[in-house]
Amino acid sequence: MLCSTYKVLVFNPAFGASHSNFLGKISDILIDAGHEVTMFIPVFVDGKKHLVGSKKVKNIVRLDQDPRVYQMHKEGATEELMRKKIWTMSSDISSMLGFVGNFSKSAAYQTEHMFQQTELLEQLRQEKFDLGITESLFLGAFGGIKDALGEPAAIAYYPSLFSPINDKMDFLGRVKNLFGYQFGMWFSTLKYDAEVAAFPKSYKGPREWRKQLDRVAFNFVNSNQYIDYASPTLPKTVFVGGMQ
Repeated sequence: MLCSTYKVLVFNPAFGASHSNFLGKISDILIDAGHEVTMFIPVFVDGKKHLVGSKKVKNIVRLDQDPRVYQMHKEGATEELMRKKIWTMSSDISSMLGFVGNFSKSAAYQTEHMFQQTELLEQLRQEKFDLGITESLFLGAFGGIKDALGEPAAIAYYPSLFSPINDKMDFLGRVKNLFGYQFGMWFSTLKYDAEVAAFPKSYKGPREWRKQLDRVAFNFVNSNQYIDYASPTLPKTVFVGGMQ
């Protein structure tokens, strides 16, 4: 029997352990199936620069953190915030307002920094990968991802990312959920627009981030659809709960 394997590029920014573990687990599964995996790790958070999330990936390419991002995180104690408070913060909009601006700006800086590494990008381009895998956290998730994929938001009963309530909503609860959804859309739009603006003039692909996300072949969700809140999805949305 003749079998063909694929060359896969996994874009796995060093941001948080859960993100790295999710993409690392997918990488390990692909390697077990015989595919060749290269992991590209742009460092977004300096304290997480050694994260890989995979036990089997051998081809690892790291890109250092942009100096401007490092300075921003240092002055704003961003890493300290994410390490100690992110898991205990309320999902209410007010708790996130001070975080949005710097997060969007640092994402744009890191995107610009990445595209400036022309030799590195050309090296990756010459590998002629068959498949690319990444998360929608960085372009390149929050509430905007479902909208960009074309999936209904179902805000009448599906809690948004920045909603402090569950799926049992009265009229006031639905209003709060609507505001939470709109805040998520604003958050996503602000960050994604900043990243797109950092693309170099030489970039010939679409500069509309909704088109970029809409064109993905599959959208893997780290959730179990049978125990999570029920919601409408597209055929290309695949639930793979437990990928940690």
